[in-house]
Amino acid sequence: MSVYDSEILSNLREVGYDHLVSVENDPAEFVGGIEEEFPFLYGRPDWEHMAVHLKGEGGADPCSVSAFIRSVFERFMIDGTVVYVGDSLTDYSYEFSVLQSESILPAFLQIPQHHYFVHKKYFWIFAVSFEGDVDFGAKVELLRRK
Repeated sequence: MSVYDSEILSNLREVGYDHLVSVENDPAEFVGGIEEEFPFLYGRPDWEHMAVHLKGEGGADPCSVSAFIRSVFERFMIDGTVVYVGDSLTDYSYEFSVLQSESILPAFLQIPQHHYFVHKKYFWIFAVSFEGDVDFGAKVELLRRK
């Protein structure tokens, strides 16, 4: 377990969310699924080749990211399960409800890495880059659900 995973788990316990989050200590299969299900270019999501792409504003500030995620969830009536994976400093993946995502978000964003919040069945993906880019991409299946 990385130091950052220890911090995340500690933060989740402090705010009382540890029982709402499922932790997977070997997310390789899920990460492989992300790379298979979404277009990637140079190791990052290729937003231009997704059925839906929305760009957030305000950088990686947790309040701005939360507001952007909330607006997208409302716009597309997104519910269900979110899986979080980082790209380098965390070893685990974290699964939680869309309803808890806004409260849990700060525990992840303090880590200096790229962050991916993904629908469990790969309908959509949020990415918050280390450089402060915030993006949402979705497959056409998300639009068909409406």
